[in-house]
Amino acid sequence: MSEKNPLQMISNLLHVVSRLSLLFALLGIYYQVRAITAIRVDGPAGETQFLTNLVLSLTMWGFFMGLLSLSDNERLKAKEIEKLRRSLRSGRVMVVFLVACSLLSVGLGLYFLLGRRDELVGVALVTFAVGGLGIARLIRERLKYALSAPA
Repeated sequence: MSEKNPLQMISNLLHVVSRLSLLFALLGIYYQVRAITAIRVDGPAGETQFLTNLVLSLTMWGFFMGLLSLSDNERLKAKEIEKLRRSLRSGRVMVVFLVACSLLSVGLGLYFLLGRRDELVGVALVTFAVGGLGIARLIRERLKYALSAPA
């Protein structure tokens, strides 16, 4: 009986966990729709509902991106690898843009968290930003894998 590589087993486990990201994407959409519908409610109750649902949406999207970044690059199909090779320049630009926006969002989240003492908004922004950094890393790793994969 052959022994499995323990690192491959961990990679497989992380890839399975990354599939939970779909649940968080659906929750993100749900809370976004609720935030949009709360706009129609007049007064402070509508503003509170909007902000609460927006915070929950940002948090769910942050979890979605964080979990998605756990997916395994070795499971890319040949068609996906070829597409990544063709879009190498735009992929690098996207990674730089995502990192810059995510770092800006971390700073904004820390401002809300520490400066304005608005913990909910601060944590939501930081969670969203960390998810964005995870996606930037995923794209970078996929580009790197596509370049090193046999043609």
